[in-house]
Amino acid sequence: MMTAFMMLPLLGVLLWLYWFFLPARAAGRWQLFDVLLITGLGSLAVAFQWILRKVNWNNDGALWFEIVSMTGTYAIIAGGLAAGLIWRRKR
Repeated sequence: MMTAFMMLPLLGVLLWLYWFFLPARAAGRWQLFDVLLITGLGSLAVAFQWILRKVNWNNDGALWFEIVSMTGTYAIIAGGLAAGLIWRRKR
C-alpha cells in the first residue's frame, strides 16, 4: 500500500512524459495501444508486489521490502513506457 502512494506522483510524471514524447502526428491522442500498455504495466506491477509479499523478510530491516518494491515497480513502469514509446515512434 505504501508503494502505491509513493508511486502516484512518479507515475503522473512518467505518464505525462510518455504523452509529451509521442510522435507529432499522434500527440495528445491516446490510442488503444496506450491504454493496453498502461493496463498491462499496472498488472505487472501488482503481480510483482504480490510475489514480493510471499518472500520471507525476517532478517531484513523494516524498510527493505519498500525499497525493493519501489525499485522493481519503477523499473517495470519506466521500462515498459520507454519500450512502448519507442514502438509507437517507429510505427
